[in-house]
Amino acid sequence: MRPDDKPLRILLSRKTSADILEKYFPDERVLSFKSSLSRWEFHTKCVPWILSDRRAGIFHTANQLPDFVRAFCQRRGIPIENIARTRPAAYTAAVLAQGKPVFLYMPWAPEHDDALIDRIKSDAYELLAFKMPKDAGGKEVRHSLSHLAISDPDLCRKRIMRKLTPLRPILSGIVLTSDRAPVMRSLVEACRDLGLPTFLLPHEPASIDPARYYRNPKTGTSLPVCDVILAWSRLQQEIFLERGYPAERLEIVGAGALDSNASDRIRSYLTDVATGHTRVEPMPSTHEKLSQGQVIDVAAIASSEEVLQSIQCFLPQLLNVRTLKSSLTQDVEEMAAVEMFFQWGVKRTDAKDHQRSLARRLRKPLMVIEDGFIRSMKIGLSGEPGLSVIVDDTTSYYDATRQSGLERALEDGRALTDVERQRALLAIRQIVDKRVSKYNHAPTAPITVGRGGEPKVLVVDQRRGDQSIRSGLANKGSFETMLLDAISTHPDHDILVKVHPDAIIGGKSGYYTEDLPYIPEGERSRVFLVSNDVNPFVLIDLVDAVFVVSSGMGFEALMAGKPVHCYGVPFYSGWGATIDHKPMDRRTRRRSVEEIFHFAYIEASRYVHPETGKRIEVEELVALIGERAGKTASGNSGEAFPPA
Repeated sequence: MRPDDKPLRILLSRKTSADILEKYFPDERVLSFKSSLSRWEFHTKCVPWILSDRRAGIFHTANQLPDFVRAFCQRRGIPIENIARTRPAAYTAAVLAQGKPVFLYMPWAPEHDDALIDRIKSDAYELLAFKMPKDAGGKEVRHSLSHLAISDPDLCRKRIMRKLTPLRPILSGIVLTSDRAPVMRSLVEACRDLGLPTFLLPHEPASIDPARYYRNPKTGTSLPVCDVILAWSRLQQEIFLERGYPAERLEIVGAGALDSNASDRIRSYLTDVATGHTRVEPMPSTHEKLSQGQVIDVAAIASSEEVLQSIQCFLPQLLNVRTLKSSLTQDVEEMAAVEMFFQWGVKRTDAKDHQRSLARRLRKPLMVIEDGFIRSMKIGLSGEPGLSVIVDDTTSYYDATRQSGLERALEDGRALTDVERQRALLAIRQIVDKRVSKYNHAPTAPITVGRGGEPKVLVVDQRRGDQSIRSGLANKGSFETMLLDAISTHPDHDILVKVHPDAIIGGKSGYYTEDLPYIPEGERSRVFLVSNDVNPFVLIDLVDAVFVVSSGMGFEALMAGKPVHCYGVPFYSGWGATIDHKPMDRRTRRRSVEEIFHFAYIEASRYVHPETGKRIEVEELVALIGERAGKTASGNSGEAFPPA
């Protein structure tokens, strides 16, 4: 037996050897029985195990399974696979011996596919049916395969790859007439892993209602995943391009039944592919789509529908996702077409654990997202939607317990070009001049605090228990040490202690209170708690240095040219730009403030226009917020943007 979180595999074999287990079932949960078992043995020993795990599958090495085993599996929709060495069928072998290029097609819906395939056959290549398993056109087998693609997509993909791998050297590609179903997407995924191009010839014409065309209401899919579409009509083209399918991957060839030249165009295209005159580049991976700003068809996040409709309402635009679903559902079929999962933050919850399990089961990537560095006018606790996110492929950007994608980019990434460096410097200047921060509700008018004429330093409080503190390798004691160090190292300065906005108007608590019992009695007169709402840059302007644990306000101080002391490990420490009191040995590269800004604010972050709902660049959002925040100059709190 193997780990309990793996699907159960029932192996029927005359002799179970270690090499079979290692080759076909590495790190999986396997029960082995002799293939000669009786009907009574099967129903008393195997069936209870099979019924205990709906993902279970039967594997065998025999030429023929007992009829009672096949009958049981057919009734229950249990997949069966012969794991003996896969060999091309006799007809396939004869075709291969002729040396012709070969395309495979999946005979999934013979009533539609056969006529279409017959029209595009050619002397220049062979079109062979990819039957997996035998008689794949049968409804019972289709149901079994569809169930497998939903319940255990990894196994489905492996089964397909085992069938394709022996033929891979002579295959020119796979032709599909639809790729909406989960099993077809498993086939496309297997082809991508093997470097096989896939071609979609949609067998259904565009409907009179384009909004419903090529949509799967259960899974949410609306975009093909094949490498190339050979479309019937301009209407098909318009529908797919509007949804985000790359224009360079779609060609209009005409409807085979209506256009006498359509079949000739398809044959010509496939011939060019087979002879190497046309090279088909693989469709980008989901990670590449995300980084390149291409459309992701279906994604999911562990948030409720209420949250998705309120504070996270801009996430589809920010992530360029057509359909963003809640992964809180227990219906795996609804998640079957998800290309990528998103997780908000690193704090563990049951919902996030459930989503991670789904992502593993479906073999889909999981990305971590957080509110961006320029979030909104009002604080997040106000319920105002976020206008930016920062995306990471490993963990939250503030998580120093492991190396995030942002940290990898800063440690191992390229140097900036002159254009990128100049852009970063100009954007930093724009942010500082317009006093744009994470939250932008606070007044920007100058304030008077502390003793008149005395120099000042700023100590920044944070919300008690905030995940960025623990993930920044800090704790309650870090705040006490930081304040005492600020007092002792600046004996002639006023110490301004800035309370976090969530503690001021969000009903949360911070680490600093009025009493501060650990402050030496003789120093209390120069420690001032700033508990009124004020724009961070107003305070930064007043001080000679800034002390933080892991607050993002520390980076804002760096942008304003102030020395910054760090008592935790925020994303911007350890690169030589800060004075670090908590070392981070794995950060060895020296990076400037503008380099850190580029990778954090430009490359890793996404921004949306609050009124149009369109993606924009950081400079555009800074200008919009700066204009709206200008209304606070008189001391009035800034208003939120109207909904898009």
